[in-house]
Amino acid sequence: MWLRIMFILLLAHCLSALPAPEFDDQNSKTWSAEEACSEVTITTLMENQADPTCRTFVYCYVVNGSVFSLIKNCNSNQYFDPNLKMCRSEVPAKCSAEAPNNCGI
Repeated sequence: MWLRIMFILLLAHCLSALPAPEFDDQNSKTWSAEEACSEVTITTLMENQADPTCRTFVYCYVVNGSVFSLIKNCNSNQYFDPNLKMCRSEVPAKCSAEAPNNCGI
């Protein structure tokens, strides 16, 4: 019993001695299509920053002064080029042609 209490006290001491994580304001906010489109005034296409494969893009469109966003897919074997604002068969340098593996395998 005393061993268990000593272990818990030691663990509590070690955990309380860890420094608090630093707040990083730049990484505290995740990118969203809605927020990105809120900055446009005309209908446009833009990079989907949440898609490292570049197989999708964001379609921002304006109706009666309100801005809406849609995530659209490029055709099969095409990738969105943010400079040309269109889907192409060439993979942009910053993009990965492979879909991410979310299973950790």
